[in-house]
Amino acid sequence: MSDRNDLYQFVDDVHVILKQVVDWRELLFREELRQPIVDAWDELQSAFDDVKQRVESENLTSDEHLQQVGLMGKQLELKLKGFSGAWDKFKSWGSVKILKTVLDWIDIILGSLASLIPGADAIEEFKDSAKKGIEESEQA
Repeated sequence: MSDRNDLYQFVDDVHVILKQVVDWRELLFREELRQPIVDAWDELQSAFDDVKQRVESENLTSDEHLQQVGLMGKQLELKLKGFSGAWDKFKSWGSVKILKTVLDWIDIILGSLASLIPGADAIEEFKDSAKKGIEESEQA
């Protein structure tokens, strides 16, 4: 697979993971955050399509720019291996602590994408909000 295909798959995986977080809102979030997270999620859907389109197209995002932010070659490989390892561990063990680790790995790649691609920052901020909501619920 090419780096662009790997990034495209990553964005798809993030979509699936964040959708599951929203679906688990009764378990993960305090009551007053449950409906707002659904509403924010609904607004975010077009951002995923926009980001995937830009990842796919060399005309919209150059290989040089992806390389400069560490999203090609061995830099990307390291980040994706960390992410996929954490995600696989979560799928096997399913704890909130591991879910937060998955979200941290997502942030590493999403932060770089957000520096290049409009819309990735909205996804990143949604992920940050979800993680913060999860952390708050743990402390209650």
